[in-house]
Amino acid sequence: MRRPWNAFVKKRLGNAVDGNKRKLNVLFLFAKLVIGGAERTLIDLVPRLNRREFNPLVVCLKEKAAFGEEMERRGVPVIEKLARNKFDIAVLPKLARIMRRHKTNAIYTLDHDNAMFWGRIITLLFNIPVSLTVIHTTVRRDGSDTLNWIGKMFMPLTDRLIATAAGSREYLVRRQRVHPRKVALIYNGVDLNGIQEARRRKRLRKSDFGIPEKAKVVGIVAAFKPEKAHHIFLQAAKKILSRKKDVYFLLVGDGPQRKNIERTISELGLQNRAFITGFRKDMPDVFQVLDVSVLSSDPRCETFSLTILESMAAGLPVVVTRVGSMDEMVFNDVNGYLVPPRNPDRLADAIFRIIHDEQRQRRFGENSIRIANERFQVDRMVRETEELIRRIYEEKVGKLAVTGQYYRI
Repeated sequence: MRRPWNAFVKKRLGNAVDGNKRKLNVLFLFAKLVIGGAERTLIDLVPRLNRREFNPLVVCLKEKAAFGEEMERRGVPVIEKLARNKFDIAVLPKLARIMRRHKTNAIYTLDHDNAMFWGRIITLLFNIPVSLTVIHTTVRRDGSDTLNWIGKMFMPLTDRLIATAAGSREYLVRRQRVHPRKVALIYNGVDLNGIQEARRRKRLRKSDFGIPEKAKVVGIVAAFKPEKAHHIFLQAAKKILSRKKDVYFLLVGDGPQRKNIERTISELGLQNRAFITGFRKDMPDVFQVLDVSVLSSDPRCETFSLTILESMAAGLPVVVTRVGSMDEMVFNDVNGYLVPPRNPDRLADAIFRIIHDEQRQRRFGENSIRIANERFQVDRMVRETEELIRRIYEEKVGKLAVTGQYYRI
């Protein structure tokens, strides 16, 4: 009785039933590859997968945008524009055709509602062996949980949620009542070699931004969105300038709040001291212009800032608000300071303590590099992701071959 079933399993799922390692086809399903920390993590993750063992394909329900184009430049095929709107059921047959051609073994989605929804539906219909969702944001902008009732309804079809920080994992288990076995912890990683190479070559100078070379430069690198609280950063800048004159402020990024930020700069009289650079593709070089990197986010939906990790890899002291899991990478009086959110006075004090003390600034920067090297290497993130996909796949295929039943761990 077992032989016909095993033959079917072997044909459907491949040579892994015999214990042989096979190349796994992994479909990465997203709503849209916009500019953001989660998307930048994927730019580092997907192209680095071992191509002898994994065959990645990226599918964007909407436009592939700039980051999708970057994914293609790095050798990963991208398919876009499957959905005309959030409720377009034509997505299903389109996805089905793509998956048949790709012979998908694993689906990996971002924590976007429509990506999670269609990813789970296609998992159910096609018995996809591995279904993963990475959770980069535990709380939405409106204060609701990332896993709404639809997300929770589809949890039986999800093999693992991937938390990017221990605090995020605890939140999913305690607040959202996800079973601990369903949540894997894989810290974000950054390309330390590329960032630290920029530190050695120093292509940019402060004068490239109209700033005197001997002045201190405090930067915030973040999308211009409400939750990043740029107005708090600018209020802190005003307070710092009342104590120390030779300080300039760079706001690196762009987004829907740009006009509001420009208005705030004008209202605070910071036109000659706070400069908006727009979106930059040369961030490893931009970091070398800064003396301190800042995150002023609200506690609403910040979880684990990739920008702060990159700042640390670049050898910068960091000052961040105590939100999400930031205390897992920033340590008071070691590589920077944690301050309460929505408090420009405390933010200004922490920044001033660093730029006013050259020895402290140098020590914090060295500790940032050490912490980034020890805990947040991109190769570690890639390896742990590969191991998770492979382990789930082989355990499930093994159970299929032995029991003749569809088994979901």
